Amino acid sequence: MLRGLVIDSRGEPLAGVTVRNCSFRRFARHGVLIHWGLANDRKLARYPEREERWRRAPQDILLENLRVEQNAVMGIVIDDYVQRVTMARVSVIDNPGWGLYWDHDSRGHLLIHSEVCRNGHGSAFGKPGLSIDASSDNRVIDTAFEDNGRSAIELYRNCWEFAATNPRSVPREEGANRNQILGNRFIDEKVGVWIASRQSQDVSRMQCGRPAYHEGRYVEDEARDNVVARNRFERLRGRGIVVEDDANSVIGNRFEHGEGAISVGTPIRARVLHRPVVGTLLRDNQADDGVDPQPGPQD
Repeated sequence: MLRGLVIDSRGEPLAGVTVRNCSFRRFARHGVLIHWGLANDRKLARYPEREERWRRAPQDILLENLRVEQNAVMGIVIDDYVQRVTMARVSVIDNPGWGLYWDHDSRGHLLIHSEVCRNGHGSAFGKPGLSIDASSDNRVIDTAFEDNGRSAIELYRNCWEFAATNPRSVPREEGANRNQILGNRFIDEKVGVWIASRQSQDVSRMQCGRPAYHEGRYVEDEARDNVVARNRFERLRGRGIVVEDDANSVIGNRFEHGEGAISVGTPIRARVLHRPVVGTLLRDNQADDGVDPQPGPQD
């Protein structure tokens, strides 16, 4: 079967669904998919107002005590316009692609008391444990992330990939903004939390619909007003926290080793567009080895 659990509003208001005490493993695509199954371009054509698209998507969903593992593409997918999905005590493990994917214009999700481990190892470059793709006002609390492929959590605004060749591709209306990542553990990760993870990525092959610069290789990413606070980072294989957009807060995090634990800056945007990262709040971040993890200007 392609998918384990599908919650589809079919374009009519749907709220209050609860799923408890289930396992979803070894499906050909996703373990769990929550969506409104109409194609993106048709949603925009039929319902130009975003408030109406939100009204017709699933909302107020509870997933509790689930195990989602070894699904071929993604573990849990929360699709566009879905609102307020709570994932409590879920285990998302050993999915070769993304562990969790929160799609554009979805909002208000909560991941709490959960584990996200060993996802994203099915491709050469790896995938994150959790992708927050132009999804806003979410919270990730008291969850363990361990040994995910490319990173634990990435926040970014998709560049409107393949806009000219895929008629179903649609622009993201805002970035990955106003998210809170609080009180989690990050273990054995290449990057723990990566804010604006596509800011310095060459996206020329993605045929982006948003304006590109520097020989068409880069598109400005957007992930602002996010808070990363009171998290613990252990056995890092790279950076703990990377900040590549403006107006984010990194507060009260703890690292085993301070050197290189936090990176603030975006070299391509700063050099080419003369716009370094500004407005970052760094406060009370500490390391067990006594080295100050809080960097000076890095652009």
